[in-house]
Amino acid sequence: MGLPTVGTLIANKFAAGLLDRYLAWTGYESQQTGEPQDPGRPANLWSPMDDEPSQDFGAHGRFDRRAKTRSPQLWMSWHRGALTAAAGAAAAGVGATLGTRRRRRRTGSDRHGGAGGWSDRRVRW
Repeated sequence: MGLPTVGTLIANKFAAGLLDRYLAWTGYESQQTGEPQDPGRPANLWSPMDDEPSQDFGAHGRFDRRAKTRSPQLWMSWHRGALTAAAGAAAAGVGATLGTRRRRRRTGSDRHGGAGGWSDRRVRW
């Protein structure tokens, strides 16, 4: 999975029918290659190519050179709880900061005891 998959999932939420038509038109052809098939290549449709216990081909093939060793998307998916907590804490911090600024403006007070601040108020006993 990668960014194109994420884009497809998001587009599917908003324009599912249009996306289905596009993928029907381009999906099959985009999975084909112009390279000739090796006639001596073993078929792996009905059985895995690594029949011998000492071999394990795994998920390797002609795209190994293009593969990435890290994925920010996968990392974010694995750490979803921590990222949600961090986003919530950041939102709470921004909310608290904005709320404090609004309160100061309404009461006219500031840190230095300017007009309308605590130093201008008289206490009557």
